[in-house]
Order: sequence, then C-alpha cells, then structure tokens
Amino acid sequence: MIVGLGIDVVAVARIQSSIVKFGDRFVGRVFTQQERVYCQGKINPYPYYAVRFAAKEALFKAIGFGVRNGIAWRDAEVVHDGMGKPELVVSGSCSQILKKMNVERIYLSLSHTEDTGVAVVVLEKSEPIPTAPELPESYH
Repeated sequence: MIVGLGIDVVAVARIQSSIVKFGDRFVGRVFTQQERVYCQGKINPYPYYAVRFAAKEALFKAIGFGVRNGIAWRDAEVVHDGMGKPELVVSGSCSQILKKMNVERIYLSLSHTEDTGVAVVVLEKSEPIPTAPELPESYH
C-alpha cells in the first residue's frame, strides 16, 4: 500500500549558486560525505548535487513534512546499488518517522539534464489487499 508520494524539480543553477555562494557550509549541511564524493567525482558536479537535493525534498514531501520538523538533510542519502540504480538510505529522525509510518520500502527515481533535476519518491508499507465481498448468487 502506498502511504506517501513526493516529487521535486530543482533548477541546477539554484543549487550551483548556493554551492558557490556558501561553499562547504551549504554542501556539508545538505549532503553526506558519500554524496559529496560521488558528485565531486563528476566533470560537472552540479546536476548530481541538484538531483540529490530533489530526492531529499521529494522524500520530505512523501512523508508530509521535512527539515522544519526535525528531519536533517543528511538523514536521507542517495546511494546506488550494484547495478547503479539509485536508492534512498535513511537514518536519524527520518528513519524513526518512517518506522512510525510503518514504511517498509522506499522507491526512488531520478533524472537530470544540465539545467534541471527531478526526483520521485514513493513510500510503501505492506498490508493485506482487501478482497471484494462475494456477490450474491442472484448477481451471477
């Protein structure tokens, strides 16, 4: 059962401007060390930072609130599985909130161009699918 859905679109120039203006103060507050290493390993790191920022915002939207309510930016981290598929790993307050929501799975999709980053997050919990009641014999 889907319990949360979030989408975020971010202008790469906005994230680039924040990184240039605030440097490590911004990057260190928003991104984990692993995310920073990944992005800095790219020729143009800004679209990669932007899409990670969008992923965190999409997650906060899927939950229903975000950094204003106790979740830190670095409580959500974009990683890649062995095939390169992006995944969200959560910790801290974010993890606790998702446990209270009974979230068992987080789906993440990312895409970016040189100008725009977009992320979609779906939160899922397992619940039995209700079955339809049996129809009376007169309906067959």
